[in-house]
Amino acid sequence: MNIHGLVVSERDGNVNWEEMRDKGIEFAMLCAGYGSGSIDLQFRKNAESCMKLGIPFGVYWLSYAYTVEKAEQEAELCVETVEEFELAYPLCVKYDYSSMRYAKSKGIRVTEELAWEMVRAFGRRAEEKGYTSMCFLELDGCRIVSGMEKISNL
Repeated sequence: MNIHGLVVSERDGNVNWEEMRDKGIEFAMLCAGYGSGSIDLQFRKNAESCMKLGIPFGVYWLSYAYTVEKAEQEAELCVETVEEFELAYPLCVKYDYSSMRYAKSKGIRVTEELAWEMVRAFGRRAEEKGYTSMCFLELDGCRIVSGMEKISNL
């Protein structure tokens, strides 16, 4: 079974959701924000459009955490950002090379162990708030947190 979805953030500009639906997009993963409180400039518009058109969606938060506490704070901010919307898909944390570069700028070297601790902390906090959580990794994120067997232990 194939299902076609779209990953969208403010970098994608104004998305024509009717056109996407008509082209067969069946769900979306929307960037809700990033870091310690920056809301994606297109999130609300994208979420409202998806709801209006019946396109189920989940969200992700691009993490710039460099401590477990910061990851928990980011999860709180993500939940606050999305709480008015009904998510059909999980609330995800995304950790990638830009996350690691930011941590490095703060003098923190993110080890694989620390990355997993932060991902789990974000997920636990989201689940405490009633959301299903996931770790959203693109290929570079997979390289950061190698050891894919750990994914089942989030």
